[in-house]
Amino acid sequence: MAPRRSRYSRLRLEDYLAALGLFLVAVVALAVLGRGGATGRAASLRCDTTPQLAVHYHAHLDLFYAGRMVPIPGQVGVVQGCRYWLHTYSADGILHVQGPAAVASRQFTMGDFFWVWGQPLTSRQVATLKVGRGQQLKAWLDGRPYTADVAGLVLRPRDEVVLEEGPPFVPPPHFDWSSASARQETARVP
Repeated sequence: MAPRRSRYSRLRLEDYLAALGLFLVAVVALAVLGRGGATGRAASLRCDTTPQLAVHYHAHLDLFYAGRMVPIPGQVGVVQGCRYWLHTYSADGILHVQGPAAVASRQFTMGDFFWVWGQPLTSRQVATLKVGRGQQLKAWLDGRPYTADVAGLVLRPRDEVVLEEGPPFVPPPHFDWSSASARQETARVP
């Protein structure tokens, strides 16, 4: 006959298992909802299965590291069966902002895009590019220096954003929205 556990030891085991379960639920919730430290605001971005075009505009992003262009991948925010309100189709740096009418007054930010991309955006790191000793991050908005927090940079129609880690630094390029490829890319409707 197996020894009987006392009522006290059963309660302690049940309490331990309940606490462990709550801890695991909290860890999973933070991992899923937090997506690597995203704010509640960024975590509210949705991936919709139907096209959302009540809000529809485009911005452009260029990344440079030590004077060399680093491409923004295509298909950021395009997941099998759905699209996030911020996404790319091609590796041309055009950011598509497409959302429902309910978010018409929302200001989408560069930090929101990097959250969807699953990459960090801080003063010390842009995606996989870490700012090393003797380097700095410079940001440009429509050809002018942008000195505020780059994650909070609000994306507006046809904004041209350049993020550079260096030195060396290159003059921020101008994106030609009237080019055939830009017109074709911005005409895409999912």
